Amino acid sequence: MVLKKLLSQKSAKLNKSAKLNVTEDWVEILCVILLALGVFLAISARNAFVVYSIIFLSGVLSGRIIFDLKKKKHDMFWYFLVTVFFVFGYVIGTQLSISGSKLLVILLFIVGNMISLYLYEKKILSI
Repeated sequence: MVLKKLLSQKSAKLNKSAKLNVTEDWVEILCVILLALGVFLAISARNAFVVYSIIFLSGVLSGRIIFDLKKKKHDMFWYFLVTVFFVFGYVIGTQLSISGSKLLVILLFIVGNMISLYLYEKKILSI
């Protein structure tokens, strides 16, 4: 019932105008930008080592951001959504450029994320 109401409000809003409202639609805009960035990064790196290194380092950076968001007690759902779009774009780009392993790309991202979170939580690395 609630979902139906939200969808009807969204469709009514879309029917009124097709203008893009950055303050309301920032998540969707950022998701599309990072999806394209992921595809571009994976296609531009032709070497498998470079492709896998980039995704590992992206995971490390993601872990750092997650640690900071947890520390400040921010809502992490939107960040998670944007991150999924980046990784999805990167997987697509990897398939287009080197036909790399989708599973390896996702695992390297998660491992980089977990290592970074562990190092920040144990205060081996500091902000």
